[in-house]
Amino acid sequence: MASIDVSTQLPCLPSRVQALLLNEDFLGAFMDEQHPTRRDITTDASAQTSQATWTVGLPADVPGIVKKLVGSEVTLDLWIHAKDQGSFNIDARGKQTGEVLATLTMQERNQGTYLRIHGDVGVKAGLLSSQAARLARDQVIKPILQEDLFRLLGEWCSR
Repeated sequence: MASIDVSTQLPCLPSRVQALLLNEDFLGAFMDEQHPTRRDITTDASAQTSQATWTVGLPADVPGIVKKLVGSEVTLDLWIHAKDQGSFNIDARGKQTGEVLATLTMQERNQGTYLRIHGDVGVKAGLLSSQAARLARDQVIKPILQEDLFRLLGEWCSR
């Protein structure tokens, strides 16, 4: 296991962030950032949940050891329960399987939203599980969250 703790300050209120995390167009744009070969989105606004599944090839700059452990393609299943103390779960399947089990917190701060995702990344890779989890966190999960999800939320806040 490897812990993950990423956060950002967004320029819109938590109600807008929640709405985006349950919006099919937003989730589609988020998945498109990873250039998926396949994708599917399901949202349920009344239950405040969304599910997105997409398959991506790993970028060329991902270290060889990651590709050796995971394979060249990964399928990601993302479940978001978008309440104030919601959950943010990602299951990843490649040659090895892994998951991110995290808590999603949103707090109104400075006329915007402080968004934090914290939890654990786990990868099932035998004796290399801890190293694989750290590599998956640093090379796959953090970039997806920080470079894609947080950036897009910031851009879409003002729409």
